[in-house]
Amino acid sequence: MNLKLASVITLAFTTINFAFGAEVATCNATLAFPGEASIETSISITKIKKEYKGSVVQRKNGQEIQKFEDKATFSSNVVRPGLELIDLHANNDHLKLNSAEQLIVHAMFISSMPEMNIHLSFNLKDIKKANVYQVGSSNIGSTSLIEAFDADGIKLGSFIGGFLVSECK
Repeated sequence: MNLKLASVITLAFTTINFAFGAEVATCNATLAFPGEASIETSISITKIKKEYKGSVVQRKNGQEIQKFEDKATFSSNVVRPGLELIDLHANNDHLKLNSAEQLIVHAMFISSMPEMNIHLSFNLKDIKKANVYQVGSSNIGSTSLIEAFDADGIKLGSFIGGFLVSECK
């Protein structure tokens, strides 16, 4: 292939990627309330220029029950050592938890309830850095994709957080 043709192909691919965005994070997980049918949830985060867009698809018994796209936000957060299960609704102003820490503490709470049957392949207390992609603008019950990393920057795994918690497959 000549250099001119290679440049045109590269320019075309870059233009398409810039116009339509690049997928930066995905998650497939199973969410379930005790005694209820499980909900297969797929999240895809796309970055277009400097903006993020989230797409969420949920299926129950193989049937699509919900699909939505919304603006997404991204934050990369340091997670302080010694993060423990606390009451997020109590007056903990002295803690000033960042978004990742709030989602991790919530995941600690949900996974501490045996009836929720939440099992992660990594320990939430090992998370020292987290990338958070939040779909939508509400913190209450929002759908968030959390990428968890240890102190050495090695990815521990990812999970959906917000209202329910489940590890990404």
